[in-house]
This record gives sequence, C-alpha cells and structure tokens, in this order.
Amino acid sequence: MPLTATFRFFVVAVFTGIICMSTSLLIASGVQAQQVQNEVGLSISPSRKAVNVKAGTTSSGHIIVTNKTQDPMPITMSYGEFSVKDHSYDYVFHEPREDWIRFKSDTLELRPGQRQPVFFELTVPSDAAKIDRYFTLYASTTVEGAGIKSTMRVASMLFVTVDGGEARQSLEVNQADVPLFATGMTIPYSYDVKNTGNTYINGHAYVRISSWFGYHEETANNAILYIDSTRRFKDALRAPLLPGAYQLHYGYATEDGQKRNEQSTTVWYVPLWSLVLLLGVVWVIVWLIRKKT
Repeated sequence: MPLTATFRFFVVAVFTGIICMSTSLLIASGVQAQQVQNEVGLSISPSRKAVNVKAGTTSSGHIIVTNKTQDPMPITMSYGEFSVKDHSYDYVFHEPREDWIRFKSDTLELRPGQRQPVFFELTVPSDAAKIDRYFTLYASTTVEGAGIKSTMRVASMLFVTVDGGEARQSLEVNQADVPLFATGMTIPYSYDVKNTGNTYINGHAYVRISSWFGYHEETANNAILYIDSTRRFKDALRAPLLPGAYQLHYGYATEDGQKRNEQSTTVWYVPLWSLVLLLGVVWVIVWLIRKKT
C-alpha cells in the first residue's frame, strides 16, 4: 500500500474512533444526567400495597413521602380510585366513589431530604360487597421553574380486599390469535386472560412450544390481573430450527401455582430454507427424470 494511502487509512481510522468514543461519552453522560434527574424531586413508597379488611371495621396504615430536593416542600395528601382498560390494560384514574380513606393530616411540610411517614385510616362499611377496591394515594406539591408553576404528584396504589372469607380466584384464557403456518424466525401470538373472580390475581402469563421429538421453548411474564378485567398478552416466540408440526401452549398460572389455565393449538412451521430445499430436490428429481428419458 502506498504511503499516502496508508496515511489516509490511519487518519480515517483515528477519526472514526474519536467519533465513536465521543458518542459513547455523550450517551453515558445523558444516562447519568437522567439518573441524577430521576433522583431529585418528590417520591412515595411503597409503590403498591395490599390489605385485607373486614366489612364494618377500620384498618390503619402508612406510606413514606420523601423530599429529594434542596428546598422545603409543602405536601398535600389526597386519594382517588383507579381501574384498567380491557386488553391494553392502560390505567384509568378517577375520583373516589367510596369515602373510605382519611389521612391523619392532609398537609405537611418536608425539610430538604426529609422522609416522613403519612398515616391514614381505612374504614369499610358493614354493607360493603366482598370484592376488591383499588385506590391511589397521592402526595402532591407545587414547583416553579422559569416563572411557570406546575404540580408534581406521586402515587402509591392500595389494593383493598374486603375480607369475608369468600375471596375467590378464577380466570379464563381465550381469544387466541396464533398462525396455522409460520415461516419466519419467530412465531407471533396473542391471547386474552380474564379475571372472573372477586379479587386480584398475581401470577405469570406463559407460552411454550413443543413437539414429539422434545423441542421446548418457553417465555413467561409476571402480570397482575384485576377483577372484572381482560388482559391481552401479545408477543412472538423464537421459532424452532427444524420444520414440522408443533404444539403451542399458552396460559396463565397464579403466583402460588394453585391455579393454572392453559390452552393449546397446532402450528406448522415451514422455514423459508426448507421451501428452497424442497424446490431444489424437486428440480433435481425432474432433471434426473428428463435426463434418463
């Protein structure tokens, strides 16, 4: 290689290395800045808790609110309820329909860096139906930046089970959308799971594929099911290596493994390379027959 060409190659290589290194540093700086930004503000914990309360009784509890700024922070406490949309499972927050929660103090002042427990009472009427209620405990404050005031609000979810000894977990798995034939690197699927009981269910949705010669591939995702709701699980499973008929099993299992609902369907996997191979074999057979005749 001539000297000038070598020199040009060296310059291009160095320049490319500098660009890659600078890009990596910028990305790392951005991630670090985002992490610092996430650590500053108002926080609440735990993010979610569940309680069992008998109808006609009162239960007490608390959450922790933290001021992660360098300034004093006035806090206002409030609560609401939430539900989820079927299939997408997007959260819907709305005003409370039940007047069950009372904070010991609706307002408080936090010093910089202070963690403060906020106590509340949950009173369940004696005639309350024995089904779950889902509340959201809010802590909010007003922040000002660039002359603009805005409200910062954080939330802790509270699952309330009215305990009357009749808690019932049940679910249905249905509405599967799985292709009969698949040719790509993955096999897409979607199916619905409906909570038909009267309390929320912690568990995992799973999909696995198998065949008579023992191939096994499985995915599992932790997912909660709220009462009277349908959740859709949609993804793709890695396809097997060899063509053939496979059984695709899909379902949902509770966290303790006591309940499991599973369905299955047959998927014919025909990868593109097998089609090309088949065409090649057919072409060779036809060629041999023609040559022989």
